Amino acid sequence: MATIVNGFRAVAFYILLTLWLIIFPTLLTPLRWLKPEFSKTIAFIWLKGAVILARVVCGIRYEIKGKENIPSEATIFACQHQSAWETFLFPTILQLPMMVVKIELLRIPIFGAYMRYIGFAAIDRKAGVSALNQITDKAKAALAAGRNVLVFPEGTRIAYGQRGKIQAGIFALYENCTAPIIPVSHNAGLVWPKNSFIKKPGMVTVTFHPPVPKNLSKAELFEKLSTLYYS
Repeated sequence: MATIVNGFRAVAFYILLTLWLIIFPTLLTPLRWLKPEFSKTIAFIWLKGAVILARVVCGIRYEIKGKENIPSEATIFACQHQSAWETFLFPTILQLPMMVVKIELLRIPIFGAYMRYIGFAAIDRKAGVSALNQITDKAKAALAAGRNVLVFPEGTRIAYGQRGKIQAGIFALYENCTAPIIPVSHNAGLVWPKNSFIKKPGMVTVTFHPPVPKNLSKAELFEKLSTLYYS
């Protein structure tokens, strides 16, 4: 019975999310033409609405631990990646950071356009060293402008309970940027499983950990993140 109920909830959620994606930005597009910077406000409200829909329709709630570890200056947040849910949540609680995303997301109608408007950094994961240079340059520019940077060091979603592989991009940022790196772990995959249509009600615990120490080797950095993500 619970699976059936959650299935109906998921159907309702995706219908409402799609309508929210189409109607809200479309209605406010004239405002963006008059004032381009209003794109950020539109995107923020849309993302906040998606998080609210997940809570009201699917019963997905969240709590945040380690708020004292969030610096006041522009910071790099290295977030564990288990579902699409955290891609809605983190831009709202980090005030629309520059988020590093895969280039395929820019092809999504409306959603992809707004990702461009608000300055998300889309990279081609097959580009190798070129992609690392793009990430570093865009992150430096964002940090210099006082904007947070949000990256997913695993590079893709990892199912809850499985161990992913930390990618080279986070070490490029660690080596070349002076801003602190705050690891962020969570358990969103329990309620929003990878590649699962059905969502489950429950509480997601999001933890902001202390900054990563300076002068770590690549292996030490990867081990540090892996311990926080998978222990």
